[in-house]
Amino acid sequence: MARLKLLWITLKQQSTTHQSLIDIKNEVTDQFKQLHDLLIIEEHKINSILNDRVQQTSSTIHDIINEIKSINEIFKPSSGVSDKVDGVNDDNNITQTIRSCQSLDQFIEQAFPTTSSGINQDVSITITDNELLTLIQRNVQMSTTSKYQLTRSIRLDIDTDTLDDIKKQIPSCFQLLEDTDKFTADLDHHVMVYKTDEYSLFSPMTNTWTVIKEGGIYNGAYHSAVYAHGYIYMFGGQKDDLTKYCRFSIATREWQRNIPIVGVSGGTFIHTCYDGDRHIYLIGGEDDECIGALTRLASFNIDTQQFTHVGDFNLSLYPDTTIIYSNVIYAFIDSEDKERIHIQSFNVITKQQDEYALMPGRNGSDVFNDILCRCTSEPGTLMLLNGKDMNYQYSIKLDEWSKINDNDQFKHRGTGTCELFDRPRVIHRQ
Repeated sequence: MARLKLLWITLKQQSTTHQSLIDIKNEVTDQFKQLHDLLIIEEHKINSILNDRVQQTSSTIHDIINEIKSINEIFKPSSGVSDKVDGVNDDNNITQTIRSCQSLDQFIEQAFPTTSSGINQDVSITITDNELLTLIQRNVQMSTTSKYQLTRSIRLDIDTDTLDDIKKQIPSCFQLLEDTDKFTADLDHHVMVYKTDEYSLFSPMTNTWTVIKEGGIYNGAYHSAVYAHGYIYMFGGQKDDLTKYCRFSIATREWQRNIPIVGVSGGTFIHTCYDGDRHIYLIGGEDDECIGALTRLASFNIDTQQFTHVGDFNLSLYPDTTIIYSNVIYAFIDSEDKERIHIQSFNVITKQQDEYALMPGRNGSDVFNDILCRCTSEPGTLMLLNGKDMNYQYSIKLDEWSKINDNDQFKHRGTGTCELFDRPRVIHRQ
């Protein structure tokens, strides 16, 4: 009976998963259909203008050919009265015939032969005086009444840079995310803010803070913290902590302390970012001599608990914040005068580095030293946690800030922070 119950639970889960996959597949198809329809509409808008011009030009060409044929028949009568070029009914072929002829005589000879196949070459085509007079009168009338309006040519100007950028952006609009195991339990999407003798947990869902008194926690000003698979990792620090790391278990609420950093240098002011899979990256920092910023980039495997040297940045850096996206680490670096920010990137696969142009900075404010969080109760929002009466939520879509009505009692929250959420694993992303 226990086996049957387990099979039934698994069957129900797989049935739900199957339907979810079908729904997502249909959503992907619908999104690309909308893109396809949009492209077809834009194509028709542009081509409708060109089609009108083509029709106008074709009409003028046929009118001119008709008049040339009419004039030619006064001197060289031919069989037939159609404005079609003999043996050619397609406009493209007609224009090709016109372009291939070097003179009017060549065109007339090729387009309006004086005899047609099947007629005895010895038999001349003759017309009466009345017919000739009619031809002359008709041509005189056409020459005085027909005013051909030339169609202006159109030039196509394509912004290839924008078009190529759009082509590149389309694949980047779609990514497939696989749900992962949840290790955060009741603390999912909480924000942990820590000090030397305590840490606080903020719930964006309820806008409430919970303070836990506990001694011996590392100072967030010198240690870098990052969450991954049920643990909060803190790397480096001051003095004896330079070459050590610790981790805090979400499940047991216990610390494992003084674990050696082996294989790479430790440091203080290290910045970290987690790739959502197996690796935490350690960027920059200072060594025990505090001579200057480190250039190193190291990785930490959360499964094997091993450190590996990945490479070195082209310059020493004290990043204000770092993120990783599609295997590229972006380090946001503040200038000494606080007026400019530039971005240094490092591809952990190809080792390619780029430095992006300077952009306006924060004008002396400490926005990067405040706590900017993605763990919010609403999609498309961010939180800025500064302290009592200074906590705000930002809507990316609306570009608006709103104050968070919470129970925060601290005037300033400090820099030791960590967001607790398990990211879905990316299985497809351009």
